[in-house]
Amino acid sequence: MKKVTNKIIRVNAVYLFDQCRKLGISCSDDLTYGYVQDESCEDICVGDLAKFDGRLKEDNKYQIEKIEKINNPNLDDYLSVHQIPDAIKAEYKDFKKILKSISDNDLIGLMKNFVNNRKLFVRFLEYPCSIKSHDARRHGLFLHTYRIVSHIEKMDLEKNLKNFCIVGAVFHDIGKVFTLQNYIEKSRIIVYASIVGHKQNSVDIFDSLAERVKNLSDKKRQIIRNIILNTHNMDYDVPKTLPGKIVSELDKLDAGISDIKDKDKQFSAGNYYRTGYDKKVYFKAM
Repeated sequence: MKKVTNKIIRVNAVYLFDQCRKLGISCSDDLTYGYVQDESCEDICVGDLAKFDGRLKEDNKYQIEKIEKINNPNLDDYLSVHQIPDAIKAEYKDFKKILKSISDNDLIGLMKNFVNNRKLFVRFLEYPCSIKSHDARRHGLFLHTYRIVSHIEKMDLEKNLKNFCIVGAVFHDIGKVFTLQNYIEKSRIIVYASIVGHKQNSVDIFDSLAERVKNLSDKKRQIIRNIILNTHNMDYDVPKTLPGKIVSELDKLDAGISDIKDKDKQFSAGNYYRTGYDKKVYFKAM
């Protein structure tokens, strides 16, 4: 059996047996990790983060030898609890590093709320970014977002400005987890107008998470809302700001480059690509 140490999990079920301090734990990836008899497990409840030492058995479950609750989890703890597919492990490792570079405590709290919302965050990692446009593939939404924040991290920006750009970039397309949900999970056709509507969904998701950050000021909220709205510049009455301009330009640049790369792959495969511009249909040998 493979030995593991300090493995972080989110507890979503606990089972107590008789008078013994024996605890069964079901982790967030729906694996039952096993049972542990230890006084340290008395205060562990559903929803807590915990770390344990143990051994991985042949049935892909763990034999827990020692477990303890993580009090006051930090952003790295929340980021480490998710099971990351091999296809994006390298990008996710760098994404974690970038988010951990955020220095504003209020924005860190906002990111913790986002990452700790398992359903939302898993969809963010898994969903495509579009149906027929750029990054229209599994993990596309995450990869598009990752590339933008990676560009921001490399820019020579004042630290506070960089913090807001990173957080705004993370939320700029998050509404697509709702607008694409029916298409992906229920195999229903959704109209283009629904995809455009992801802008308002992005703002709504941000507002919902921001409400749970006690000291997040109205000014900081408005800066991030403005970034989200600026990346969807069909609204000409949205005030232009520097962080909004930065994220908007990087968003357009990355989407354009990604779209070209996708078409180039079709060209290499000898396929034909059909796309519409201004109600006219063009056929291009791709």
